[in-house]
Amino acid sequence: MITHMRTTTRHKLYAALLAVIAATCLVVFRTMTRRAPESIEERAEEAFRYAKRKGLSINYCLLLDYGIESGKPRLFIWSFEKNRIIYSAYAMHGPGNGSTDKTPVFSNVRGSMCSSLGRFEVTRERGIINKSGLRLMGLEYSNRNAYTRGIMIHGSRWVDRNKSRRYIPLNEKSCQGCVTVSTGDMAYINRLVRNEERNLLLWSYEYQS
Repeated sequence: MITHMRTTTRHKLYAALLAVIAATCLVVFRTMTRRAPESIEERAEEAFRYAKRKGLSINYCLLLDYGIESGKPRLFIWSFEKNRIIYSAYAMHGPGNGSTDKTPVFSNVRGSMCSSLGRFEVTRERGIINKSGLRLMGLEYSNRNAYTRGIMIHGSRWVDRNKSRRYIPLNEKSCQGCVTVSTGDMAYINRLVRNEERNLLLWSYEYQS
């Protein structure tokens, strides 16, 4: 009888282990086969579901497409209620790991001075030096070091002076991997943040057409 009980227990353990493996494989399969959003409308829909699930603002989000030239507006404030872009801004990228004015290289490594991809929470915490900037909290594996790296969204006069060019020149004094926008655009973002009860979602990505 004891042998029978041990055999039954082993069978239950094997069954539980197989169930865990099957569930893990399903998650991996869905992740690998999930189609990336092909339009900003699709991405906004996904951003809304994510923000609602994470307790972030369901009024607005920030969508940053690094696939667009830095000399064009590529940071978009999306209104979930109006279902459209209500504001657009210029944003430069970090200079690290061989990035050029034209092509960013992405990294999550501390000291890399690279921009990172993924979803961030825009916190209410200000920078130590840049008091108008807001620290970002990485919400994915691709950007989980953002907070400890001191990554922020902040304004810079460098963007003010160079946003009319095709590509905003790299400048590590102005951007070391942060989401760096013009001073006027940062003022608008700060007003938006102040008027929201919940923190905003910022989603940076590189759309390849």
